[in-house]
Amino acid sequence: LDPLIRVLESQNVYREIDHAVKEIALLVQEEGWSYKDVGVVVNDLTSYGFAIQRTMEEFGIPCFLDAKRSMADKPLGLFVVSSLQVLVRNYRYEDVFSMLKTGFSNLEEDEWEGLENYCLQFGIRGSQWKAPFHKCNDKTLLPLEELDLLREKVVEPLERLRSRVRQAPTFASIAKALFGYLEENRVVEKTQALTAALHQHGDLEHAAENNQVFNRI
Repeated sequence: LDPLIRVLESQNVYREIDHAVKEIALLVQEEGWSYKDVGVVVNDLTSYGFAIQRTMEEFGIPCFLDAKRSMADKPLGLFVVSSLQVLVRNYRYEDVFSMLKTGFSNLEEDEWEGLENYCLQFGIRGSQWKAPFHKCNDKTLLPLEELDLLREKVVEPLERLRSRVRQAPTFASIAKALFGYLEENRVVEKTQALTAALHQHGDLEHAAENNQVFNRI
């Protein structure tokens, strides 16, 4: 047996995890290790995951669980899915603003908030997105000209995506068209910024998830 390998027996899962976490803390505090150099391998993450995460939080140790999760409920995955739903379901309110609120569109938060207020106020949906806005009253938060420019920033990339897909509706062409759409929305830059912000706040789990979703897409 390798002298660096030790076999220990614990009374239950919680004591097993507790011992492992204490060993990690010692390696970092006394041996100069970094948390990113340490991994814990288990044969059943469903049984161990919650207890590992809770125990590491008690010791102040950052923890990322490499478990399979749905991509569709992560910001970038939701942006892709919602963008396609906007085209398939013809600019439904729910799809448009689900896409805009992910943070991966060309609109800033104050811009989509003003646009959302206008769309709710006047019931903008469907083909109304493809024509210049003309409705206005004293409750409109942004000038009509500015709202129409925001409309164009939403619609034009989506319609270019639609056009590219229609020109050559093969899997390869659709993937290429979708990648072009993501480039138009500066997704690489925004993913890097989001990952850096999550790292800065110590949220290693969501930072890793964010990168995983980007790499898979």
